[in-house]
Amino acid sequence: ALANEDMLALLKRMEPDKDNIERELHKDDFWASISKIANTKSFKQDPADLLEHYIKRKIFQLGVKIKCDTCSHNSWYDIHTLNYKVQCPNCLEEFDIPSHSPDKIAWSYRTIGPFRLPKRAEGVYSTLLTLRVFSSLFHHSPITPMLSFETKLDGKDCEVDLGLFYRKDSFGKDEDARLILAECKTENDFEKKDIDKMKKLADKFPGAILVFSTLKEELSNKEINLLKPLVNRCRRNYKAEEPYNPVMILTKTELFADISMTYAWKDKGGKHATFGDRHFY
Repeated sequence: ALANEDMLALLKRMEPDKDNIERELHKDDFWASISKIANTKSFKQDPADLLEHYIKRKIFQLGVKIKCDTCSHNSWYDIHTLNYKVQCPNCLEEFDIPSHSPDKIAWSYRTIGPFRLPKRAEGVYSTLLTLRVFSSLFHHSPITPMLSFETKLDGKDCEVDLGLFYRKDSFGKDEDARLILAECKTENDFEKKDIDKMKKLADKFPGAILVFSTLKEELSNKEINLLKPLVNRCRRNYKAEEPYNPVMILTKTELFADISMTYAWKDKGGKHATFGDRHFY
């Protein structure tokens, strides 16, 4: 449901504003966005079916926006609270909805549950899309994930966005489970403190795969310069022909891949296309 750039753009538009006031979209505006999402997916589908899919997963909620007779403020009511007489949340007066003039009742949609949270649901979208890479894009291999947990490094609290055990099925033979630890960003840059944290995790867990995941198009030069020493340090051999800690970098291209990274790189073209041709599982 989240592996679509236009979908995340819609969710961002509907986030609460800086004063934490919730936003809703008029049904016409909202429907135009849903239609765009339905038409940008690799496997196109009917917008109504897509919206039903989202509503069943409690991402969006239908309601109405009505002006209060007393204070003239517009307020939004979900279907559960809507009645022929409602209470204004601003002046607390009760008033009759304009059932005699339905054009004054504006049908609209809001996000609900965790999707109402600001700042891309407090950064969880990039974490969930990173989890999707290992749970879906890599041949549905067995995983055991833990989202946003805290541990201690050298006696200090340390938060890890995503950790998981991953086991690849190689020609019908199960390989040993690998530990994967991920630092996930939405739009912010990776900072020195993030690199230092992953460096400490690498020391504690030799052989673990370190993932740096971002919803940005590409890393900045500053981020690349911060990552280079860690990448080179982790390339030391841990086992025969294996680096001490493999480093994986995921950007928007990989996180929004429909079927596999191979197709995502080929579709993007340019320098990415060469990786699509050279990629092996």
